Amino acid sequence: MRTLRLFLVGTVILTLLGGLGGAVLAQDEEDAPAWVKLLTRGDLRIEGMAGSALPGVGFRESIRDLQGAWDNTYSDARLDGTQHLVHNEDCAADGICVAWGTVDIEGPDGTTTWTGWYHEIDDDDTDGVDDASWHFVLTGTGPNEGLTAILFSLGVWEQFPNEYGVIYRGDPPPGPEVLLAAE
Repeated sequence: MRTLRLFLVGTVILTLLGGLGGAVLAQDEEDAPAWVKLLTRGDLRIEGMAGSALPGVGFRESIRDLQGAWDNTYSDARLDGTQHLVHNEDCAADGICVAWGTVDIEGPDGTTTWTGWYHEIDDDDTDGVDDASWHFVLTGTGPNEGLTAILFSLGVWEQFPNEYGVIYRGDPPPGPEVLLAAE
């Protein structure tokens, strides 16, 4: 009788452990990184300029606080929506431009679902082609709270870019504010 009780207790423990292991496995699958790709991008809409576009000291051109937006569709619908940028850029006489700014993504329901920053390197004069690479770091808000998206975009400015990235649960890497604070 005692052997039967120990056998039943052992079976119950193994069943509970197996069930809990399945729950942990399901949680891990939900939190697994998701690779994403840009599928469509609408035309850039200039929404305003709070700053200026003028010749800068030692630069061919400087742009401050250019506000623009475009509509994007990704392979993961969590990133879909209108991407609003506040763009800053310094272009040297040789055609190399460095850009940076902030970005918010407004989801289909009109609420902000992602917020973050980006930087860009742009070579627009050396061969007549405006080559650019963008790096976005986004933190989820609302339904995407606790998620981070990192995107890398490479292409010619006025053409559809190759843009890929990952969405994962966790904190983003340090941003410009952390790097500037270290100086």
